[in-house]
Amino acid sequence: AIKTGETPMNFTIRAPVDIWTGEWVSVGLNVTRMIATTPNNLAAWTYFTNVTIGDDELGMFNFTSGNFSVDGRYNITIYAIYNTTTTGGWTQGVCDFTIAGRKSYFYAFTILNVTLTRDVLIPQPGLATYHIGWVNTTYNSTYNVYMLPGDTCRIYLVLWNTTDVYLKLVTLQRLGTMGPGCSDVIEHSISQMTTGKYFVNVTIYTNASIRHRNVFMEGSEYYWVYNKYPGAQCAGFTVPCTAPIMKWLNATYDAAYFYAIGEINATVQCNPILTTDTNLVNITIDLQLEQGDSFLVAVNITLPNGTSVPTIFNFTGAYFNRHRDRLTFPTDWGLASPVPAGFYNVTSIEDTGPYSVLWPGSTPGAYFYVVESVLVEPVHCNEYISVDGEANITVQLVGITSIEPGTEVPVNVSVVTPISALHWRWVNFTTNTTWYLIYPDDWGAAANTSNVGKYNLSARNWCGTLLGRGYFRVVIVDTDKPVYPYWNRGGYVNVTLLGFEPYANYTVVLYGPPALSTVYTYQTLTMPSTGNTSILLYIGNESYPAGTYMISVSEHPNLKFYEDFTDISEWTLVESGGTITLSTDNISSPTSLHVYSGTMYNYAYIRRSVPSNVDFTKPYAISLYVKILSNSGDGVVLAQVYDGSHTLGLYLGTEYYPAYDNWLSVRNSSGIKDPLMPLELNRWYKVVLSVDPVSGKGNVSVVDLATGEHYLITDIPLLIITHPTTLWIGDTSGGLRRQYGDFLVDDLEIYQPPEVVDSPGCDALRCHFGIWGTDKLACGSFDNLTVAGGGAMPGDTINVTIVDSAHLLVGTANATADSLGEWNVTFTIPITVTPCFCWVNMTSYLVNTTYDYPAGGDPTGMYNGSLHDVALAAVMT
Repeated sequence: AIKTGETPMNFTIRAPVDIWTGEWVSVGLNVTRMIATTPNNLAAWTYFTNVTIGDDELGMFNFTSGNFSVDGRYNITIYAIYNTTTTGGWTQGVCDFTIAGRKSYFYAFTILNVTLTRDVLIPQPGLATYHIGWVNTTYNSTYNVYMLPGDTCRIYLVLWNTTDVYLKLVTLQRLGTMGPGCSDVIEHSISQMTTGKYFVNVTIYTNASIRHRNVFMEGSEYYWVYNKYPGAQCAGFTVPCTAPIMKWLNATYDAAYFYAIGEINATVQCNPILTTDTNLVNITIDLQLEQGDSFLVAVNITLPNGTSVPTIFNFTGAYFNRHRDRLTFPTDWGLASPVPAGFYNVTSIEDTGPYSVLWPGSTPGAYFYVVESVLVEPVHCNEYISVDGEANITVQLVGITSIEPGTEVPVNVSVVTPISALHWRWVNFTTNTTWYLIYPDDWGAAANTSNVGKYNLSARNWCGTLLGRGYFRVVIVDTDKPVYPYWNRGGYVNVTLLGFEPYANYTVVLYGPPALSTVYTYQTLTMPSTGNTSILLYIGNESYPAGTYMISVSEHPNLKFYEDFTDISEWTLVESGGTITLSTDNISSPTSLHVYSGTMYNYAYIRRSVPSNVDFTKPYAISLYVKILSNSGDGVVLAQVYDGSHTLGLYLGTEYYPAYDNWLSVRNSSGIKDPLMPLELNRWYKVVLSVDPVSGKGNVSVVDLATGEHYLITDIPLLIITHPTTLWIGDTSGGLRRQYGDFLVDDLEIYQPPEVVDSPGCDALRCHFGIWGTDKLACGSFDNLTVAGGGAMPGDTINVTIVDSAHLLVGTANATADSLGEWNVTFTIPITVTPCFCWVNMTSYLVNTTYDYPAGGDPTGMYNGSLHDVALAAVMT
């Protein structure tokens, strides 16, 4: 065999006789090429010469031909030559001295090729299978290297690396019908080879020392072809495969190669992951992989429904020794995000030739779980806990219902306190999908709930991917005293709120006798930027009986009406000189309401019927956001209700314009718009008006969104309207008044407290206090005097004494608090011993009560453990 167009053919002709001295024999050499399509038709490509053999040369003759430029089989024929004319002309003889079965042919070819029928990864112990032979790069039906039946070619396959040499002698023979190329299949066992890279060289030479030189596959124009794609079968290496892989041989890599591999493994980087997130699957091979080398593997993953999906992955060399590369889930498997939640298992790694398993995985293999999210939140009524209290936390894998045997799902659950202290722990889901934890107990000795404010919860996987968020708050709801002597006297209760959500709406409801079933007052406020504030609750001197009262704070006020001004089609629009439009300067997207009336005597407003689900005879609150764009005054309406005669609501300015332009005002009990505080231009404020129709008073809460400052104006006497019919916003003056305005309003809301107290389980948002006193402010001798109160712990003993102005004992009694902490005693006033006019003589008496709280038993929380005997006094005559 020779290389087409490059290698001359060297012929040796030998006659098996001894030619005598002085004699000679002339023979002719004839070389003809077989045409591929008609192999039995010998074309005259003849190289003819006469050769003189004589002088006792033992019949030897050397002859070098030119290059053979066309692939194919060449026949060699030797003829006798004799002189047929007197002029010395030479004629080809009729005798063919070529001996059948001897080397009477050779083949010229373009490339001697080796093709692996499997990929380049050979697990240990393994078997490498090759196609070896010569082939024309421009293969078609006319130009190809064909072998005739019975022709043989001898080729050596050399495997080598820096330490091992494996020599395989292969005789390739085509039998039967004419076939393409000098080609055959070799199976070569490489059991227990040293792990690493092996080069494949093919040569026709017998000298194994040339293993580092690939004689017939050198030069950048040559390549070796192997099929790496499943289902693309090749009928011999000369038939083009579907999208064949061609490995170019250049000056650095001048031979085919394969790798004998040791350990190959797959590991998952993150467990679990979110449905819409990605994961990385690391493929690790324990071998020396050189830069520039590459091979394909099929990595199979099993979906939650049991379907196995492979991905064909090109593993490329980047550095030496233990090599790692990675696949991205789900894109590398052709899966679209979001993928279904459930169990995903990387079950095997295979080569892409015959799909031989390189890594069989395990049971389970490299697995991970996909979840919709991880729920990490406090259980109901643990969203708010008391100082030094406990929060019950639920950690749940959302989207999956079970854990596969032998697997686990680790989740890191962390808590960041209001002072930025971090506490974390791992939970491993092994049998179910829900964990229940208690903070701080389950987070170690350093965890605590001693600081008021927000405690942020988060769930993450091994890679730090955020899987879920939650939070709880440590808060204080408390009064400044546990018991107040306000029965038949009245007064104010100072309520402290600490640790709440900044800028959020909260509702404070006061429940009282009988049995905490009556709503006595109601106030909605917006928390300032600190989340801390205090409010005053008014206790009426007649309508608030003695007993136990409860303050309840609600994070979600009872919303009855909401308007975001995206669409005002349900409102009636009235314009005269002014305009009502929607503005993109808003609090809630997409728009707010813009009222512009320009100058005096212009007007523009909207109105609608009041919400039918609001009972205006009971406490309610009106909440809105306002931003003043230019001077507004004379009582222009932010929001008001109207009964046909009177109005109640929030306004800008008073009738005494322009002295109170841009002042927030309300209509007081005299019907006059009462200025409360000035508002800055071009700044959003949140304003809440709480109305108590029973007491006839209200409170206004204002938060400046630019600075976070909170203002609270309490105990405002209001003009109460119990049966309004319409709700108005804008300049309503018409031609009779001088209102003017240019302002924005957004997120109008109306709240109303619930009729009955809700579940008493959320104790952190509640506190109790008592109102006590005497049923009479004055009495005569022999009158019965009732002393009653509340706010005690159930079963506590209450000691009641009456002394005169000289502190001489008049009477004493004990009472036991009932299940609500309420109690009462009755005295009979003794006859006076001092001569006097009974009808005019008035003696002052001091009524003392002592609450004997057990240690840790103070129900208000703030005084817990600090006072045991709390003495209070009320004066009667």
